[in-house]
Amino acid sequence: MQCYALCRFRAGWGYPTALLCTYGFFSSVKPLEPFLIPYLSGPDKNITAEQVNNQIFPVWTYSYLVVLIPVFLLTDYLRYKPVVIFQGRKLNALARGTAAQSQEVTAQPK
Repeated sequence: MQCYALCRFRAGWGYPTALLCTYGFFSSVKPLEPFLIPYLSGPDKNITAEQVNNQIFPVWTYSYLVVLIPVFLLTDYLRYKPVVIFQGRKLNALARGTAAQSQEVTAQPK
């Protein structure tokens, strides 16, 4: 009886919607964002906090907006699954690259 209810839930619209919402939430969580201004305005980057706020962040925001429109159209055309798989692989590769880079930085003697 429980399998029937679970299979029926997965066959409806609620399960894919919940999966997409959960995936969207976790893919948009950016825990390093509060540390971005101190990192970019550090002594080794030679960028002031004012330049970060007035020149870098606006470009970042509007570039997101420009990329969002074709991604939305592509997602509607391809029916979500290939786009979600591609984005998941990209985020995984980005996380692995960031982790490897942080290991290199911590392993270097000063």
